[in-house]
Amino acid sequence: MNFRKDAYGRNKYLFLEEILQAVANSIGAERVIVRFSEHKDDTPLFFWEQPEKEVIEILDVFRRTGIQVIHPSAQTYRKPLAGHELTLHALVRKHWEGVVIGVGELTPEIAEESLAKGEIQLAAFGRLLLSNADLVKRLKEDKSIKDYNPKSDLQHLR
Repeated sequence: MNFRKDAYGRNKYLFLEEILQAVANSIGAERVIVRFSEHKDDTPLFFWEQPEKEVIEILDVFRRTGIQVIHPSAQTYRKPLAGHELTLHALVRKHWEGVVIGVGELTPEIAEESLAKGEIQLAAFGRLLLSNADLVKRLKEDKSIKDYNPKSDLQHLR
């Protein structure tokens, strides 16, 4: 809980805005990509009580700081937000005109569909790349894609 009474207590995104503005001033806003999420790995039952309000407030911070590329992070791309009918990416697209990177257990098929709809402009594959180092080649050559297996796919990262 935030019990502060100063500017940071009145504006929960002020610290984020100050950090983004400092980074943008240092390297240029066009070189900044911001990843954000509703979920918290340390608090699995956390969710935004008002998802649309939160997304609008966060996107306003990005606009004020000149951010042009954002990376909303969802656990599962197609799963609607708690308390909302839209997914995180669909809700972001509703309120954001800039570039959106999609992620969240994407498959090549979901990514293609989302790119075609204009919901995202880029697709990020984490687990698929860990299990298929040659993913791009496999997709181009229409080869099978190995399922992600953390026991075998993460052993080389230790």
